[in-house]
Amino acid sequence: MSRFSALSLLKHTLGGHKNWTEQWPDSQPKKEYDVIIVGAGGHGLGAAYYLAKEHGITNIAVIDKGWLGGGNTGRNTTIIRSNYLYDESARLYDHAVDLWENLSQDLNYNVMYSKRGVLMLAHNIHDIQSFKRHVHANRLNGVDNRWLTPEECKEYCPPLSISKNARYPVLGGALQERAGTARHDAVAWGYARGAAARGVPQRKAETIFALVDKFAGYGFNKSHAAAYALVAYQTAFLKANYPVEFMAATMIYDTHNTDKLNQHRQELQRLGIELLPPDINRSEAAFSV
Repeated sequence: MSRFSALSLLKHTLGGHKNWTEQWPDSQPKKEYDVIIVGAGGHGLGAAYYLAKEHGITNIAVIDKGWLGGGNTGRNTTIIRSNYLYDESARLYDHAVDLWENLSQDLNYNVMYSKRGVLMLAHNIHDIQSFKRHVHANRLNGVDNRWLTPEECKEYCPPLSISKNARYPVLGGALQERAGTARHDAVAWGYARGAAARGVPQRKAETIFALVDKFAGYGFNKSHAAAYALVAYQTAFLKANYPVEFMAATMIYDTHNTDKLNQHRQELQRLGIELLPPDINRSEAAFSV
């Protein structure tokens, strides 16, 4: 497998880019593996790469019915940030942000990572509450994240308009300066190259995938059915025993969906629950009991 460098790019440019070798082999399946990974996306290929790099496990099969990076990785957003509420998630994603900084050099493949920071703009009270919740959760876990006033947002990003007459005025923003952007499908290709270079074969295995797909037709659905049944039971219990609180929470969740709010209003009428109009002296920022 060829290694990318400025010299190799110049050499192949002069040759019309006609002599590049395959970036990873299309290996034939073996009788047995130590690890089988279904799905050649960012998660699957990343797992294969780090198993080989960190633990020396190379007898791994990565199988996919389609092409590498053709699933969620290829259509995912480009934002790289640590923006999660649970302690475990915060530590996991904060570590992932650190990995991004040198990933192109580690994989010898340009994943187009740009550490430019991410500024999430708040345009209403709900945005402010949600973003501040994430900022506080991150800071409690030692993750860099801070809240900016509209003026501070403008100072960080000069082209930004903070006019109060805008259709969606900027009320503040959550800034994570270590964050950035990357091209996610390039990450899948880079992990595929890196894993293959360490002896892990990638295989477009429609025959093998068909066997997995047959089980998924009922096994996956059954496992999800049990989880959804529990959630359905819990929500039904709350609606039956605490209808006012349940409907208030539901309408808060759908605050920005006017179609859903209209459906909830009709449900309130059916339940005989009065929906009061806004009152400058009594109303809160969101729906309340």
